Amino acid sequence: MKNSFSPTLNNRPQARAFSLLAQVAQGRSYVYRWLALVFYPPDRQLLHSLQNRSFLNQMKRATAWLGRDQEILVQHLITIQEKAQHLDQIDHEYERLTGKSIDRVALVESAYRWRDASNPIKDHARITEALQQEYAIYGISTLELDPDHVAVQLEFLAYLSQREAVMWKEAAGEAARQLRRSQRAFLTDHLGRWVPELSKRIHEQMPGSIYAAFANLANTWIQMEYGPGYFTELGS
Repeated sequence: MKNSFSPTLNNRPQARAFSLLAQVAQGRSYVYRWLALVFYPPDRQLLHSLQNRSFLNQMKRATAWLGRDQEILVQHLITIQEKAQHLDQIDHEYERLTGKSIDRVALVESAYRWRDASNPIKDHARITEALQQEYAIYGISTLELDPDHVAVQLEFLAYLSQREAVMWKEAAGEAARQLRRSQRAFLTDHLGRWVPELSKRIHEQMPGSIYAAFANLANTWIQMEYGPGYFTELGS
């Protein structure tokens, strides 16, 4: 998109505003990307990021614009840091969470939207098809995970936030605002409708685990993003 913005004396306030909005959008993109990463199968890169505090430090930098509200997230980040011990333990917890065990918790939206339709199988197809169409608008296709997997949805919002940051940097205000509206709609139609219950189930099945801490962080962040009206299942 061609940059039609010229930093003359009269529009310097707008330039500063766009720069700040770009920083916020970029920070939000980092948060969504990290949240997506923790719900993918764990690897040594994730463990290293947790143990050397790069996860903690990058998340703190990405949310500095929150001011005092950042402290709510920092408490969850500290808990995660304390629980990041060994890759084997995280692997074990992820296998308990997603494998064939009594602690298994579905990480896909269609498992939580059964109230919306009388036929869960058709509902799953409807949700995944709608998501694939939405991703396709932006030239995105999913490969390894289902379109309604929590990691995929979080990564999609990371992508939209990144694009929003680019638009603010290019002073394409209307395009940036439209991307922000798209993110809000996605939260309303998808993540905001099922992450609270996902978090609740992880806490019920695996209390005290690092994935319960990840769920706390994700639920709290989405609650902040959503604002008033978000139904959180967690009391902490």
